[in-house]
Amino acid sequence: MANKGVKLEWNIVYLCLMETKGISEIQKRAKEHKNLKDWGGDVSAAAVKAVKLIPADLKENAWHSDELGIKGKPEPKTDIVFKSGNSNAYRVSVKMKGAVQLSSAEGPSTGEGLARAASNCPGTRGRNLTTLIEQIQSTPTKLVSQKNLPKALARKPNIVKELLDETGAIKADKNYQKWIAMRKPQLVDDLCRYLEEDPDFKYCVIEEALTGKGIFSDNQDAVANYMLNPDQWTEMDSTYITKVMNKTKIAIRGKSRDGISSIAFRFDYKA
Repeated sequence: MANKGVKLEWNIVYLCLMETKGISEIQKRAKEHKNLKDWGGDVSAAAVKAVKLIPADLKENAWHSDELGIKGKPEPKTDIVFKSGNSNAYRVSVKMKGAVQLSSAEGPSTGEGLARAASNCPGTRGRNLTTLIEQIQSTPTKLVSQKNLPKALARKPNIVKELLDETGAIKADKNYQKWIAMRKPQLVDDLCRYLEEDPDFKYCVIEEALTGKGIFSDNQDAVANYMLNPDQWTEMDSTYITKVMNKTKIAIRGKSRDGISSIAFRFDYKA
């Protein structure tokens, strides 16, 4: 079942085609892509608002990225494409109204993303960033709290064995509550301070989170260059990226599945 964001993407394409090509085009393409439809409710209402913002001459060339076989790992930033001739000229990242989660990933992936941004960013960074990235990459991906221990033992007993000492107590470095209390404040502070002291690098980090230009450097169709939500259609140029950069908040949150917790680094943009 498609989530709300994916439904919005398809609903936007549907409305663009209804406005320009009619139901026959939709029926033809929907044979292979069942999500191409009007989803109704608040999704449809948001799509109607978004479509009004799209330049009229682009709408007849609307395609969902799935229709064009745009794939990647991680997930491409491009959700919708408006073709111009044979080119996927307008590669659009679609967002719901309100706050936007730019990134939420465990330490190893977050560190990898920061290192990639640093390698593509003008200027020099220095040892402080290297040390910070190493600390982020070493963030544990398997922790357990006392509260979740019974659930974890029932569902993931083999993993839990690695997290307990010989007495059955949670190892100090595998204890979620202790990690949050002892390591989280300093790591958040170090990351935020570095980004504020190096605004050029912060810009590169936010640009990468929005567009994917680094990780998809050999897959240009997966790189988004426009953003669309029910209130805004805009090119993701330096003005937009700077605006997002200045309103991005960074936090460390726990992710839990089957009682096993990991640490996630979140970059959230609050418009």
